Amino acid sequence: MTTPSTSPISLSYVTSLRGVKPRTPGKAFTYALVDCRDVDAFIGLAASNPEGQFYGFIRDAVGCVNAWEEARKREVPNVRFTNATIQDLLPRFTKDTSFLPKLDYLVCDESERALSDADRNALFDFASTALMPDGLISISYQANPDVTSTLRLLVRDFAPEMNVEQSMDLLQEIKKLGKLFFATHNDLATALDRAWANKVPDQFFDKFDKGEAVSRTFDTIISLRPRGFVYAGDGYLPHNYVELAVPKEAQDIIVGCRTNPLYETIKDFTLNRTVRHDIWCRQNATMSQNPVELFGGFSYGITQSRNTIPTRFEAEGKSIALDSKLYTTLIDLLSMMPVSIGDALIYPECKGFTADQ
Repeated sequence: MTTPSTSPISLSYVTSLRGVKPRTPGKAFTYALVDCRDVDAFIGLAASNPEGQFYGFIRDAVGCVNAWEEARKREVPNVRFTNATIQDLLPRFTKDTSFLPKLDYLVCDESERALSDADRNALFDFASTALMPDGLISISYQANPDVTSTLRLLVRDFAPEMNVEQSMDLLQEIKKLGKLFFATHNDLATALDRAWANKVPDQFFDKFDKGEAVSRTFDTIISLRPRGFVYAGDGYLPHNYVELAVPKEAQDIIVGCRTNPLYETIKDFTLNRTVRHDIWCRQNATMSQNPVELFGGFSYGITQSRNTIPTRFEAEGKSIALDSKLYTTLIDLLSMMPVSIGDALIYPECKGFTADQ
């Protein structure tokens, strides 16, 4: 199970990896969560990003009232909640200018409770209207019922067009790509090896003639691209780095598939994943090739001066002391020398290195 981060800073960082220039640190922004269910986490996100305005949409009217009350008790002024379904969003946004400002971030998690096709289309229509140019939509969802379904789709798409020699090559590529998958599907691993030994690829491919061949990944791509979005990364950070995410024997194959329309579906099979955490960017985004522009604003540590860091935190009539030895030592360490990627890139010892290095 992978856990993505949908914080504004994390979403911006992932898209920076693909050359999308991030917002300036400290600049005001707007962030909306559709079908908000974890109110506590959302209020916490707003409290930790005071420069942002946060909007949570809750289907249940009573739940919405309770969320407002929770935010009031915690004295978090930059979050508001609205009782609205996904299908309500676009009509209310277009008819009422006070309903919602243009958004920098739009987030929806349907990984545990899948949206209907109608709700999905309504969400994407809303995103294409409500998001600013270079705004980001983050959507978590079930990419397939199971990974076998993804393999079935790939076999049906590629195998029928191939001669025997090409099919034998495909068998080997599937074996390399499917290292994680075949580790838990011994019957199919055995069938693939038998087909290879007998030089009869169809002994393996015929196993996928029946059954559901689904890729919600591909459905998402063909839904968002016509609406003016480009894929901008994975909310689970390691999956943005081939060398961290993909088994070594599959890396060259994956890199060679980057221009294939089924590239992301192939990655789903290789990573043996059923849930995706997509980030899509609305065009026209401001792009950059300058590493300092892209990464200079992302730092590790506390960047404000030590004497401005509070020693107590007040919430709900209670006070949390941050002046014990544990906290002061940790704060001293984090504030002593916060380092950004931009700092490293402009340091004299790093001169002459390319961004790739």
